[in-house]
Amino acid sequence: MFSAIKAGPYFDFIVSNPPYISEIEMKKLEASVKDFEPSLALFGGQDGLDFYRGLLRTGKAICKPEARIYCEIGYLQADAVKSIFEENGWVNVRQFQDLAGRPRVVSANL
Repeated sequence: MFSAIKAGPYFDFIVSNPPYISEIEMKKLEASVKDFEPSLALFGGQDGLDFYRGLLRTGKAICKPEARIYCEIGYLQADAVKSIFEENGWVNVRQFQDLAGRPRVVSANL
């Protein structure tokens, strides 16, 4: 994911809208979405969390101390994504809700 970037630290923050749709959800997507967006932009692995695992593990190597990261999430993924952040050494993990009151962004600091 960061293969073109040498180990830093370079960045104060990362903002990501990763692919987070699970295998089950991919099968249920409307044709208007499936036919418009490339699968790579949507499919996040069997449970939808593959991209987060890679991003939060390898992202630390390119971030400055106390860098901040913001990730969009599927509205049912908040707890799982927060756990992945914490397992990878990110702190001050927070979630933010969209206008409908659903969790849609998780952020943290190094």
